[in-house]
Amino acid sequence: MGKYTVKINVNGDGTEATVIIGQAPDGNPEPLTKEDLQRAVDGARISFGLDSATLRALSAGPLLDTSIPIATGMPPVDGENGAAVFHVKKSDEFKPDYGGDDAKLVDYKNVDVFQIAEKGQALCEITPPTQGTDGTNVYGGAIPARPGRAAPDPRGANTVWSEDGKTLLADADGVVNFNGTTISISELLNIPGDVDLSTGNIRFGGDVIVKGSINEGFIVECGGNLTVKGKIGSADVSVKGNLIVADGVNGSRQKTITVGGYMRARYIENGTIKAEGDIFADYIIDSSVECRGNITLSGSKSVLVGGRTAVFGQLSANYMGNERGIKTRVELMRPPIDEEKLARLTEEREALNVELKANAENVSKLRHLMGQTDKPEVGLLHKQLMGQAPILREKLHLLDDEILRVKGEGVSDCPGSIVCRRILYSGVDIFAGSLMLQRDHSNLEHCKLCLDKGDWTVGLA
Repeated sequence: MGKYTVKINVNGDGTEATVIIGQAPDGNPEPLTKEDLQRAVDGARISFGLDSATLRALSAGPLLDTSIPIATGMPPVDGENGAAVFHVKKSDEFKPDYGGDDAKLVDYKNVDVFQIAEKGQALCEITPPTQGTDGTNVYGGAIPARPGRAAPDPRGANTVWSEDGKTLLADADGVVNFNGTTISISELLNIPGDVDLSTGNIRFGGDVIVKGSINEGFIVECGGNLTVKGKIGSADVSVKGNLIVADGVNGSRQKTITVGGYMRARYIENGTIKAEGDIFADYIIDSSVECRGNITLSGSKSVLVGGRTAVFGQLSANYMGNERGIKTRVELMRPPIDEEKLARLTEEREALNVELKANAENVSKLRHLMGQTDKPEVGLLHKQLMGQAPILREKLHLLDDEILRVKGEGVSDCPGSIVCRRILYSGVDIFAGSLMLQRDHSNLEHCKLCLDKGDWTVGLA
């Protein structure tokens, strides 16, 4: 008698083994035992995931010419891909939040039309990929897991990873640009048209370019340089850097333009300007201007008419005032008061006054005591205190002088000058601090005015 045939097959990735039992050649086989099956399994080197119950069942009554699973491996668990959770919206998805359906409750001037980030703000959280768990094949060997893929790197300009590498942070104040999978921060805010209801008020920590104009009633606060291709109407504008206005300023005196650097504009009309740096324009009309630098008026008009213009440096123009005698005030500014030093001097003066008062009281007490005793030490102490009084009064006098100097009450501290290259009309009042230039009602031509040791000097320009 012959034996049954036993054939073991293993699939390609080694995760399953099957057995096929065939009929004996003479058709009268010997009984198939579990040991026969085990020898076949051992010969095929199957060592993991063996199904002993199936082997016992097959030895009891073999199922012929059928592929029967007898061992199963453990498949690998692939790693999970990294993921990104964004805390900002894509540029084409960002819409202003108007705060509800009732438009009557919306302040359209203060709607955030641009998606702005502050330095250090979290832009994106990254979940790292996992490695996965290896599986085991029927031979007992490892089946490598496929590691997860990292999320696309969202890092763009002016962004930086946190110390743990999981959070993308803004590395500058600016506008969020998020297209595709990359986030960048632009330190330049580009307004394609006017600052109006379509943009709302602008508050931005970097540079701003307005391709149109800044319309009446709006607010622009710029932490860098501001460039306006049109004009500035009656608007509140604050610029920490430089201000360039291609057209000019048409203000209303109720709104103020504050500039931390220099300012360039074709003209300034009815404006209120406070500039730390120089001002360059063609003409200034009926405006209130304070400039810590120089004011240079040059161009086809080069004229200053009306209002009040105060300058720390040099004011130069072709014409100041006009033939109709429109009142125009020009001032040379005093140096800025050192508030910290003034506070310290004032505190010293108060302490010195207290000391002087105590000295006077002690002198009075000792004088009274001297009439009641003949002890020499009382007279000696009285003499010492009497000698201290004039020293204290001299110190007080010096402090008063120093406080006056710091306050800038001396007109000789005005370092600027006024240069009129053609005509300075009689309607122009010239001041240095509170000191007014005294002159008759005639015009001055080609003149330069300044202070020399507290007195006005008038020379040729």
